[in-house]
Amino acid sequence: MKKILLYTVLIAGLFAGTACEDFLDKEPTNAVSTDIALATLEDCNTALNGVYAYIREVYLPDELIYFDIASDNLVPMKNFTNTFYELLRYNWNSNSGEAANLWDNYYKAIVNANNIINAIDDVPGDGKEKTRIKSEALIARALAHHDLVRIFAKKYNLATAASDLGVPFVRTSDIENKARNTVAEVYSWIVQDIENAIPGLSSTGINYFTQSAAYILLSRVKLYMQDYPGVIAAAAEFDRVSNGAFGLADTEKEFKEVWSQDKGKEIVFQITLATNEYGQGRAIGDYFINDSQGLPHPDVVPSKNGASGIVDKYENSDYRRAAYFRDTVTKQYGTQTLLFKYAGNKTSFPTSTFRTNTVKIFRYAELVLNKAEAQMNSGGAGLATLNELRTHRGIGPASIINEDAIFEERRREFPVEGHYFHDLKRFGRGFARVAQTDSHPTTNPITVTADDYHFVWPVPILEVRANTLMVQNDGYGTEE
Repeated sequence: MKKILLYTVLIAGLFAGTACEDFLDKEPTNAVSTDIALATLEDCNTALNGVYAYIREVYLPDELIYFDIASDNLVPMKNFTNTFYELLRYNWNSNSGEAANLWDNYYKAIVNANNIINAIDDVPGDGKEKTRIKSEALIARALAHHDLVRIFAKKYNLATAASDLGVPFVRTSDIENKARNTVAEVYSWIVQDIENAIPGLSSTGINYFTQSAAYILLSRVKLYMQDYPGVIAAAAEFDRVSNGAFGLADTEKEFKEVWSQDKGKEIVFQITLATNEYGQGRAIGDYFINDSQGLPHPDVVPSKNGASGIVDKYENSDYRRAAYFRDTVTKQYGTQTLLFKYAGNKTSFPTSTFRTNTVKIFRYAELVLNKAEAQMNSGGAGLATLNELRTHRGIGPASIINEDAIFEERRREFPVEGHYFHDLKRFGRGFARVAQTDSHPTTNPITVTADDYHFVWPVPILEVRANTLMVQNDGYGTEE
């Protein structure tokens, strides 16, 4: 079973990893195994397609849905279809499919990346092109390992990171019986991969890993490590290499187009879809709206309860309120506030019958908020940086900056982008999801404390059974 899951990979071939943007018309490449020798640069580019494909696979929809479902940002409705029931009830276990999906697809991406990294130096061809391909594979390996360690391990603790169990950091295509490295080791090697990759990456483009994307990833990793000078330095390097190509939207219209048109200077790295990949599983907007047969009939809605609900966090003038949410008449629940953040992009995907959007993995706003938090924690001018974002979102400046201000601004900025759950864990906070009109009676209310063991996800039970060196996380057993 394990070799099937983690060695034989079907590469979806989203796009060539070159500095071009015609990948929308590419056909999928099927049944490319990681143990096939890479003899040419074309082989390496095909393998790189597979790396991006698995990153797309895990973000769309897993990363963009799982972690807000497992929080108080989203509330299940009374007639919901039991999709993600374990996440909603906070009782997932080592046999849960969501954990297996994340673990398997990230390690598939890593195995494909390793095959490129370890083979390309011996492949004939242009040296600069070889370096670019290898560098993109290194960033993919770094991103995948960071997502794995922030999901399946304890948060980075300066006092215990050298002994806390992280995840196996894998550098080869052979991943059987790998022990878990420590959190400190994993983070150190992630930083090493990013720094080694940066010189060889392209300086422009948003549909593949570039130097700008690498510096946002570095700022994220350094933030999790509580290396605040490192965050600030990464932001400065981002500004240097991007040369003004990115920034915050200047108007409400421009900000809305980030989501409705998948364009704008806020997007630093996104993964789009090929024209034959418009399936419903890739269109997360349909999950939150579900109006293919008339009026919307959503499974879940954004929390709105007048106290801690996500919808209630926005001022009336905040551009994000109208860009992310819409008050809509539904089929069964009257007028509800629905998530329209991923409402579909008919300009880029005109033939899609679903609400299809790109996956935006790195946005400029993250760099701003990472920098503000780092400045706050190192005695710098974090308030001015925070207010740069607020001003560009149509709201007035904050008068103070503290942990609460950063946490709340990140929550307003990133709903259903895969950040909120990890921020709860990183800041050491629990939550309470409360009942609201027509919400499901057995999944609301629910209170989760900051020390709940589910903030560290279980290693999938198949991995534990197959790998004699694997150690399960606390709180999880051998569920069938």
